Amino acid sequence: MAWIVLEDMRFRAPVGVYEEEKINLNDISIDLSVKVDGKQAAEEDSLDLTVDYSELFRLVEGIVMEGANLLENIAGQIGKSVLDKYPGIERVKVSVHKNSPPIGGDCLRTTVKMKFSRS
Repeated sequence: MAWIVLEDMRFRAPVGVYEEEKINLNDISIDLSVKVDGKQAAEEDSLDLTVDYSELFRLVEGIVMEGANLLENIAGQIGKSVLDKYPGIERVKVSVHKNSPPIGGDCLRTTVKMKFSRS
């Protein structure tokens, strides 16, 4: 088994419940880990036997840039979409970070982490 990890994918997107967040946008970053077999790809060195990282990035980008009220919604959409699109992926871990959230105080980021699996 292998984990493919895309860390700190960054976007400026309309994510948040406040109108100002939809207008001014927020700095959102995503960490995505997917569990795949990986053995055959490691032996044969072929992209056809694994998951193309750029396709994962584009899938995540499309979801994030659509916007949402909640980080939970973004994480849920990513997890479900990855499992739906890639039958070879067994498990998914997603972390969605909102950097410098507008919470009325000093906070580096808020994060929602979710895990998804086929079973």
